[in-house]
Amino acid sequence: MYIAAVVLLVVAAANAQDVNSLASYINNYVSNMPTSNDIVNVANALANQLCSGATLQQIADNLRQTVVNNVGGTTAAKGMAVGQQLHDDLGNDESAVQNAVSNAGMNLATPVYNDLVQYCSSGTAAVLSAANNYANQQYAQQVIDQMVQAVSSVNANDWTICRNDLANYVFFSNYGY
Repeated sequence: MYIAAVVLLVVAAANAQDVNSLASYINNYVSNMPTSNDIVNVANALANQLCSGATLQQIADNLRQTVVNNVGGTTAAKGMAVGQQLHDDLGNDESAVQNAVSNAGMNLATPVYNDLVQYCSSGTAAVLSAANNYANQQYAQQVIDQMVQAVSSVNANDWTICRNDLANYVFFSNYGY
């Protein structure tokens, strides 16, 4: 749930050169939590789900497990620690924040899903190549903005909590936060 913003960006990957470009973009401008291998593995798993006929809701429902199955131990440990910190710090607002972030994530992912699913007939490599178009400042800014608004809509203090807990992993300053 809390990595939804990052995972939405990880949806994009392609052939070896594009995967490296995407991994570099994410690691330099969005988040230092996932490794290049994590990005490649998650992106391939998501593309396979998409082209196997999974609906966006099914992909979203399976997202946590997809990430767990496809990231290395270091990233998983960081994710678990951050998740626990957010759980502790958000307290009674945690569920509402999760729901707000989930809803915002679905709104952001719907046009991406609709765009990418049309490439499945050409294979996952074509999907991943098209997905690479979303690895840019404009889309990352849109994702971060929507996540900030979603969290803040629950309680303005919740955004401060999330920003502080994620500050070591998400480069909020690149997006004006």
